Amino acid sequence: MKNIVPIIVFILVVGGVAWFVTKDKPEPTTTSPQKQQEAAIEIDSEDLDLEQDEELIKPATQLYQTVDSAIEAVKKGAADYDDVVLEQFTLPGEDCTWCPDFYTQIRSMMASPDISEDERSYFAELLSISGRPENLAALLNAARGAGNPDEVNAYLEAIELTVGNEEVISFLGKEVESANDTIKESIVAAITNQGSRAAAEILIKESEKASDSDDYYNKGIGLGEFIPDREAIPPLQAIVQKRDPKLAGLATKALANAGLDGLRIVFDELAVGKDEAADREMIKGLIDHVSYDEETESYLNQLVSKGTPIQKELANSILNDFKLMEEELAEDEESE
Repeated sequence: MKNIVPIIVFILVVGGVAWFVTKDKPEPTTTSPQKQQEAAIEIDSEDLDLEQDEELIKPATQLYQTVDSAIEAVKKGAADYDDVVLEQFTLPGEDCTWCPDFYTQIRSMMASPDISEDERSYFAELLSISGRPENLAALLNAARGAGNPDEVNAYLEAIELTVGNEEVISFLGKEVESANDTIKESIVAAITNQGSRAAAEILIKESEKASDSDDYYNKGIGLGEFIPDREAIPPLQAIVQKRDPKLAGLATKALANAGLDGLRIVFDELAVGKDEAADREMIKGLIDHVSYDEETESYLNQLVSKGTPIQKELANSILNDFKLMEEELAEDEESE
């Protein structure tokens, strides 16, 4: 027995050491074939969702072959205000053979007293993005004839969301001349959102006729809020060159809205200005319309070192505004 005891003690000691060494050692982590398969399925699902989204945003003419299938899709979309369906029906084009019948039914559905406010707004927006003057005419007539303020607002808000082509812009340009003040504001808002030269010319004409040229601007619409396409820049530049006392301030804002190309035009005109007081008046409020990017910042820094006095002053003011904006963003991030 005396010989066995040391052996037992030795075994216990060795076993205890082994247990101590291994007790906290984590089990090796391996991904089971099942988990690997689940991960692969998840990735495939994401790809599939993306493909499905791309499929869903195809033009309506590719997705629906008949009026009935298109109407069914729109009714479902109206139930939860589905923006994807609206995108499908944006400017469907002349190749849509079932569109005339489709829009006839949509106009009828929009006028029904048995639909919800959201459904009415949805059908109205569907008409406003169609690119068809007859549908804009239906919205304008509905706005003029509606007795319920909520219905009027639904139609006016839809008009403001108009997606236009030249035919639509021309139609709105004629309608704005005879519209009452409330409807006129919605039409001007719709034209403001277009960007084309035709739209610019209508907004210029409306600003010229207005007793207060800043009236539309103060409401967030009109020439000063217009974002011009490249083709719309020349008539705006002409206004600035003439230093039109009524329109030059709005035109410079519109040019700044266009980005660096438009901003360059404003600064180029300042370089050749002969009436500093008129130029200062012309660029009031311009800073609010300059968007920050590195290329713009670089251009402004060049003007600070090489520009004329008024160019340097304006460039410095914009750069200081950029700096203030960056500081505010940094503070917001820190607070979060």
